[in-house]
Amino acid sequence: MERNVLDYGPDNTGTNNTKEAINAAIMDGNRGCEDCGSTTVRPALIYFPPGTYNICTPIIQHYFTQFVGDPNNRPIIKGCETFTGTALMDVNPYITGSGINWYISQNQFFRQIRNFVFDL
Repeated sequence: MERNVLDYGPDNTGTNNTKEAINAAIMDGNRGCEDCGSTTVRPALIYFPPGTYNICTPIIQHYFTQFVGDPNNRPIIKGCETFTGTALMDVNPYITGSGINWYISQNQFFRQIRNFVFDL
């Protein structure tokens, strides 16, 4: 299922934190989560049109998900001044307090991130 991240209301001018809107696009359709055991109802392609997407914590890329930016005018994923986290995009976060990753190591496929500029 293809989704345009702008349909979920983020500000792509680089002014406001867009993480919640991006997460809404990723999670739409009851897709994978922290305690779902690497399952999803269906794959998703999340399209990011040109612009600057300001985030203050990592975007979590779920299982069987592609993040695709415009190849001719790549979108910028920019960490805000108070950014906290290990990376702008995290494909296998740790479960809080346990030290265990969301996904088992065998389920680190069916993902793609392409056509972005990352600005730390």
